Order: sequence, then C-alpha cells, then structure tokens
Amino acid sequence: MPDLSEPDERSIRQYVERKSPADDPVTLVQSVGSQRILGRRHDLYDAYCEKTRWWVITDPTNLYQQSDFVPRGNRSRYSVTLLEYAD
Repeated sequence: MPDLSEPDERSIRQYVERKSPADDPVTLVQSVGSQRILGRRHDLYDAYCEKTRWWVITDPTNLYQQSDFVPRGNRSRYSVTLLEYAD
C-alpha cells in the first residue's frame, strides 16, 4: 500500500468527517493508489469510520460509501474500476 503523508491523511480525514454523519468518526485512512485517467491523476483512499467505510477519490475530491459497490476480483482491479467510475 502506498505511503500516506501526515498532511494528506489529515486532509482526507477532515473531508470525510465533514461529509459523513457526525456520529460516525473516522478511525483510519489508507492510501490505496492512484490512476491517471485522461491526463488527470486521481488518488484513491480507503477511509474507515466507526460504522461505515468510504472510498475517497481526488481531483475533484468525492466520497463514495463502499457498501454501494460490489467488489470483483482483487483489490487493485476494484480500485481501477472505482476510479474509472468516478471520472
């Protein structure tokens, strides 16, 4: 899994906490990877909250509840599919 800098972790954590329910605080943020699509870099993060789990995709930053997606195959294929969906 790619390293996540403290400023990036804090930025993603704050974004999720602003957009998700107030009673569901973030417990962990992990960087999953990045993908260049049509010349734009999109970073993918996995945000764990106490009750839910979210995908966060950048440029522009958006939040997707993981329960809305059905995984197929391994995690990297899932990440690429999610990034393609978001673009």
